[in-house]
Amino acid sequence: MKNTKINIDDLLERYLNNKTTTEENVILSKFLDSFQKGNEDWDETVFGEKTQIEERVYLELMEKINKPDVTTKEYSNRKIFLKIAASIVFIISALSILFYINNNYNSKSSAQLWTEKNTQMGERLTINFIDGTKIIVNANSVIKYPNNFLSNKDREVYLDGEAYFEVSKDSLRPFKVYTNKIVTTVLGTKFNVKAYPDEHEIAVSLVNGKVKVSNENNAVEDASVILKPNQQFVYNKNEQISSVTIFNIQSEIGWKDNNLIFDNEPLSEIFVVLERAYGVKFELKDKSYTSWKVTANFKNASLWTVIETIKNLTKLEYKTLKENNSVKEVSFYKH
Repeated sequence: MKNTKINIDDLLERYLNNKTTTEENVILSKFLDSFQKGNEDWDETVFGEKTQIEERVYLELMEKINKPDVTTKEYSNRKIFLKIAASIVFIISALSILFYINNNYNSKSSAQLWTEKNTQMGERLTINFIDGTKIIVNANSVIKYPNNFLSNKDREVYLDGEAYFEVSKDSLRPFKVYTNKIVTTVLGTKFNVKAYPDEHEIAVSLVNGKVKVSNENNAVEDASVILKPNQQFVYNKNEQISSVTIFNIQSEIGWKDNNLIFDNEPLSEIFVVLERAYGVKFELKDKSYTSWKVTANFKNASLWTVIETIKNLTKLEYKTLKENNSVKEVSFYKH
């Protein structure tokens, strides 16, 4: 049958009188079934606008009920229409309820089908998904993703901490990273997200491709930011303000290749990064050195190389605390 709009009222009436063809029964079945499946399966070229049909059915139903005087023929037609309308109303209502229950059931069930991975201090984790997407999770981070990664409309992960993403392109399934109040949406690209719960900033750094960064509910399109390569989105959680700047790729994501670069950064912030990378607590006994700024490049450096370099740059002494012959803590102090 040609792809032309169908007179649903006529089709339903003829169906109730057993006058429809097999092909028309298929169309009618599709029409009724579409109420259950949602607007995405609704074919407006065949049925017309769905909301208009729903509204018209209700309005005509009320008009027929409230009409005071009718002839025998009109009464007969009215009974047929009432059956049709009541059937549609019942079907829409019943299927809507079933759809609601089903969605809630699936939602609750899917909550039990998520995988959560945790990395400890000094630990990194690489996750490879079936679609070719690769995620490198930094130390002291938590990432959560569905077991059946491609079952939903979106590819979604939840992150507390830091991770580097190499996302395979899939125009049908956008990739979304949820962090505290920030959602990063991509189709296929490479980027880094840093969102540790105990830090006051969230940073999304784009290596190549394109990403959209928006607020958590994604309700205000004007509030979204589209990043270009080498741009970094920074959101201050305390002040609730954001900015976009140019960033140094190696400084931001070198950690995934064991390359830690610090360019005139406070010693207190450097110690936080080193703790995550080596799984060792770095402590500064003399708080007057907290804002002392250091420039250093540690590429595949051992813990002892890092400790000695800091000593030479700051002129501070250090002592270590060991447990089972492994360094657990290093303290720097003024001699």
